[in-house]
Order: sequence, then structure tokens, then C-alpha cells
Amino acid sequence: MTKLLPCPFCGSDDIDAAFWRSDNDRCGPGCMACGSTAETSEKWNLRENEALRIALKDIFAGSTDPIVSRIAARALAGLTSTVSAALRGTET
Repeated sequence: MTKLLPCPFCGSDDIDAAFWRSDNDRCGPGCMACGSTAETSEKWNLRENEALRIALKDIFAGSTDPIVSRIAARALAGLTSTVSAALRGTET
């Protein structure tokens, strides 16, 4: 079983791996404190910037348009530098 990180919204450690359950017996994690949920444990453990990076990569994957490819590369590079600056405490 995947170890669940604290809630990315409220910071609570009170996370239930089977917080929600669907009619077809699928279940997913959620925060007992604020009620936020995710589709899977793996998605729960993604932090906001990582999720955005993956989304950008997925959106632009397979594009044959060189302009789209350049925009995607710049967006990913900008996100990386923004995250790095935030982690160092020097964001602008």
C-alpha cells in the first residue's frame, strides 16, 4: 500500500486511503479534516506543481507543431525555475 502524504490543502495527517467508494467498489484517498479527495493514492501524493508539470507534458506530448513544442518546453522550464525558487525561498 502506498504511504499517503499529508493533505496538500490543509496539511492534516488524518488521511483515509478508502475515503470515498464508488458503486463499482473503486475507492480513493481523502482528508478527514477538510474532505479533499483524489482519484488514486498516487495522484494524492502528487503535489500541485508536479501535477501541473505532468498535465503540461501530457497536453503537448505528440505534437508535431514546432511552435507548440517550443511553448511546452518554455512552460516546463519556467515551472521548474519557479518551483526551484520557491523551494529556496527566493521566488519573485
